[in-house]
Amino acid sequence: MGKALEGSILCYVFRANMRRLATFENEIRWPRRVLTLTEAVKYIDATGYCMLFPVRNVPLPSLYYAVTRRGLQGEWKWDKYSSMVWRWKDELPRRRRAVYAKYFRGRGTFISLKFLPYFLTMEGSAVAEGDHDGFYAEGRIRDDCRIIWEALEEHGPLATLELRNACKMDTKAGNIRFKRAILELQCMLIVVHFGAEQETNAWASGRYELMRRAFAKQTEAARQLSSEDARTWLAAKFRERNPDASPTHLTRLFGWLKAEAAAAWEGTMRPSRVPGQRKASQ
Repeated sequence: MGKALEGSILCYVFRANMRRLATFENEIRWPRRVLTLTEAVKYIDATGYCMLFPVRNVPLPSLYYAVTRRGLQGEWKWDKYSSMVWRWKDELPRRRRAVYAKYFRGRGTFISLKFLPYFLTMEGSAVAEGDHDGFYAEGRIRDDCRIIWEALEEHGPLATLELRNACKMDTKAGNIRFKRAILELQCMLIVVHFGAEQETNAWASGRYELMRRAFAKQTEAARQLSSEDARTWLAAKFRERNPDASPTHLTRLFGWLKAEAAAAWEGTMRPSRVPGQRKASQ
């Protein structure tokens, strides 16, 4: 596919889907426009976790705004800045510089390597080989999720069409099942976006890999944490950007119980619970 045609298609898709979802009240004014992959990593590391594009009702900044310095409600332009953002969502996880998955509200999300263990602990997703059977037996995943998980465990990272074929989900109905299951696995942080592959003459397909293999070091680190500490760390980063927020914002964003959100929020006010705050307070 030519770049002009690809840009035209992407322009249409984003204009149709993103304008109604976008908001800009949560964006942060980065000191300079993000223009390189290394700068994108620094931005993601600084935010801890952020969105690919701004999304209404998700009070997080976006890499798109940091790169383009413009909003999605206005006139959409497919240019070098838009192209960079779209390319980096594939390159960052493939190079293991940041995680990209459809996490918050099922929308594109970046998670820094430092904060990934806290997310994995919170989700109970620091899994080991063969855990798909246990997750299925406990009712934590549906059968389609188990099939995809098992296929990736057996074959390694696969592009979308290869994975659908391996899972015998290559029909139209199978594609619907696949999309639902792969989204669920990303929201659980079991599966991660792991680059792109040109499978057809259309635009490139996403590649998927198991989180435990793609980010093994962070998965191991997650096994050493408690859920309470993980939530406190995540709450502390959120509060750093949103000092006037409340535990209710955490409940809405992360889906925590009210008691969990309240405990995490209280934990952020005790420097001994958050190492970064402890150092700053000394």
